[in-house]
Amino acid sequence: GRENDRLRVALLNSAGQTVSLWTGYSGGGRIPTLAWDAGDSVFDRLALPLPNLPPGEYRVQVQLLNPFDQPLPVAAAGSPTADAFTLPPFFLADPAVFAWPAKNDTMRWAVWAADGPANPADAVFRYPGTISVVTDGAAAVSLVGPDGQVWPPAESEGGVNSFVIGPRWQSGRYRVQIDGQPAGEPLAVENWQPRRFDIPAEIESPLAANFADQVHLLGYSLPQRAVKAGEAFPITLVWQAPAGHAPQANFIQFNNLLGPDGRLHGGYERRPLEYYSTLLWAPGEVVVDGYAVPVDADAPPGQYRLDVGFYLTVGEAAVNLPLVENGKMTDVTSVTIGPVEVVAP
Repeated sequence: GRENDRLRVALLNSAGQTVSLWTGYSGGGRIPTLAWDAGDSVFDRLALPLPNLPPGEYRVQVQLLNPFDQPLPVAAAGSPTADAFTLPPFFLADPAVFAWPAKNDTMRWAVWAADGPANPADAVFRYPGTISVVTDGAAAVSLVGPDGQVWPPAESEGGVNSFVIGPRWQSGRYRVQIDGQPAGEPLAVENWQPRRFDIPAEIESPLAANFADQVHLLGYSLPQRAVKAGEAFPITLVWQAPAGHAPQANFIQFNNLLGPDGRLHGGYERRPLEYYSTLLWAPGEVVVDGYAVPVDADAPPGQYRLDVGFYLTVGEAAVNLPLVENGKMTDVTSVTIGPVEVVAP
């Protein structure tokens, strides 16, 4: 399946050595590849730090790396498949004098965003963006989060250390750490959606429903088993993305409230949490989704069931995700929850 691939742009000297780089998601660190639709064009304008480079001939190398840091092949007309695309060489006539806007007692260092230098005291870095910390030597650089978690760079070359903000990064202030020592002002990081990766200790009604190896339903809570026609009843579903990969598309959840006659008398289609597209879920992420299921005002009294599942829009058609059992796709495309008693208003 598809994955979120990472862009790597490197500056190479005449000896082929990497002297500067930027790595992160496309669109300036804002548009992971899973969010691309067929035919999309994504524009990147990046600023590479040039820490005290001598004059000479340089090249820019462009790669896409998969989640295992393996370069994706590049097919060019008239040449064998390669793992990188290299732009024509250019000559740097004057030494690139690098301005160091921050320093500590032992080492000069600077923070860069995708579009250039950033003031650590004012800059805000947002998921899934990139933070670059540039040093004037071969130092070990890391970021320490508000929870004390130490994050290593995704890549370090030529004194440029690139950190790609991941889904497990907490929002808050991050301290730059150089050779194990804190340095300068902390940086602000925002992860727009608080995430969890632990399964709730107690699930009222546990399940093990696997929708096409894309989304797993771990269970639900149905605290109210009776409802008046024209009102709504609460439910909470516990979902989890597969541990090995993120969901591959923007799947829409359906909630079909079916009466004793098998006809639809309520429910609605939605994204989990109303807004949280499955495209944004990280591998292994747990989503606890509470909402209210509406009942039609003319629903006749009786025993009802709620059928829950996901579908993907293909062209103008809705294709339901099948349940997987014993490693094989089945003809079943929903989980039945209930019963719920509908009574007259």
